[in-house]
Amino acid sequence: MTLEDAIELDKLWNDPQVQEAYARCDEFFLPDAAAYLFDNIFRFVDDDYEPTEADYLMARVRTTGMTMSEFLENDLTFQIVDVGGQRSERKKWIKFFDNVQGVLFVVNLAGYRKILFEDKTRNRMHEAVELFAKIANTRAFAEIPIFCFLTKRFV
Repeated sequence: MTLEDAIELDKLWNDPQVQEAYARCDEFFLPDAAAYLFDNIFRFVDDDYEPTEADYLMARVRTTGMTMSEFLENDLTFQIVDVGGQRSERKKWIKFFDNVQGVLFVVNLAGYRKILFEDKTRNRMHEAVELFAKIANTRAFAEIPIFCFLTKRFV
């Protein structure tokens, strides 16, 4: 992206009609980081740009399928399986339930006023709460610790 691109995008972002639409972003799907990205656009195109901790926190890659990470901590090996949270991905979860020793359920706090990508009539936070309840009450997890992590920031 060039400085000229950033200037044009900044003009667009600051247009009163765009800001009016953004004020109603809970009525349509918009990535959580949209305002952050637009507000920092000139920093991103700077030749000396280095990502900040906030940049990493606001970055999002939509999880599809499954990714597996393994790490060693104090002679313990942890294997983390990240499954896609979208409705279409959930049916794939079942094959990862064997040998589960803990569940980390991660919820984006910005979902309190956002709609689902897949269902424009459904609030993300309501969906997350219902899904958490379903997982927490699954017989396969009756003896398994379940942790709920609330992430990101309120927008």
